Amino acid sequence: MSDIPRILLLGDSVRINYQPHVARLLDDEANRVVGSVENCQYDLYSLSSLDINLIVDPPIK
Repeated sequence: MSDIPRILLLGDSVRINYQPHVARLLDDEANRVVGSVENCQYDLYSLSSLDINLIVDPPIK
């Protein structure tokens, strides 16, 4: 496992648009910039789904 961090971005519409830009900006500093596996819906749902998002390794979009 790499010492370079993997970045998980939460959110939906804003995250979807910013994720490729963040990935490019952090190219040398982060192993992967990934987004939520499914719709984040609301804050409590996002927090309760963190374990799923941290375990699953979705492809970069």
